[in-house]
Amino acid sequence: MLKSLEREGRPRGVLNAGEIEQAELDVPDSYSRAEDCQNQATVEDQRWRSQVRRRRTKEVSQDPPGFINLLGILEPPPPLLPSTPQKVRPFVCNVCGKRFSQSSTLMGHQRIHTGEKPFACPECGRGFSRSSALTEHQRTHTGETPFPCRECGKAFSRTSNLVKHLRTHSGEKPYSCTLCGKRFSLSSNLLKHERTHSGEKPFPCPLCGKRFKKKTHLVSHNRVHTGERPYRCEECGKCFSQSSSLIEHQRIHTGEKPYKCPQCGRGFYVNSKLVKHQRIHTGEKPYACSACGKTFRYKQQFPRHLAHCQLHPGNTDMAFLINHFFYSERCG
Repeated sequence: MLKSLEREGRPRGVLNAGEIEQAELDVPDSYSRAEDCQNQATVEDQRWRSQVRRRRTKEVSQDPPGFINLLGILEPPPPLLPSTPQKVRPFVCNVCGKRFSQSSTLMGHQRIHTGEKPFACPECGRGFSRSSALTEHQRTHTGETPFPCRECGKAFSRTSNLVKHLRTHSGEKPYSCTLCGKRFSLSSNLLKHERTHSGEKPFPCPLCGKRFKKKTHLVSHNRVHTGERPYRCEECGKCFSQSSSLIEHQRIHTGEKPYKCPQCGRGFYVNSKLVKHQRIHTGEKPYACSACGKTFRYKQQFPRHLAHCQLHPGNTDMAFLINHFFYSERCG
């Protein structure tokens, strides 16, 4: 047969369908009987593998794909798990409409509207609407600071304070002014800054009605009325109503003069004295008499002039004006 193939010009080993069938019929009986079981298993194995390949080719392109198990059989994919739904918030505040995922969280939120504060501090009696807020507050009594900064080691009683502090290391300033673009690391500082644009002064003095942009300024101002001077100099014992005044005073003892005149190099321990000194170089005289128009370099010169100015109306009240002026100087 092989010789006939070569005569026909076909390559050796290539048979057509009829020749394959004839070759299967020409297998000797002894060979067929001896290996009948083995051949049958081989044929079945080949048929099975062929089916697997066809099935694999067909189903791999389908969506969703299956997978091949350890036996090499393509199995159907497992049922798809339902997609994770968005966080359900079925509990709604009937006052403001805010939604919550847990009823306990809603209950705590509603205390904002009712003003209820069931959690009282055993040390000072201060009440809180949430137990977590009470826990944070109690650290002010115990001094506990369980949240340390990994950069500098400074510790805080609240995680929120640690987060704010970390921005001093990272330089992050996520809060920006919509009017001038200036950025801040704390939302509270942005709120204070915005008052410079709006002119808002939400903190009034209950005694004289004077208003302030910052609560700290109101606290400092109240000491004018109460006479409180909580900042004491350790060198001489002199007391001050503001910490900044104490810092300036301490430079008298240390001799520090950080404010230098760019014209002559003379140093001053407070910036206000440098500003006054510079008027010698500039010739500026910002204070003028409304009666005669005479100008003065320093505010202290103005009351003396008022006492002798013949053109100033109301000289009968001059003593009051002078006394009031010096009183304002001490308070200012």
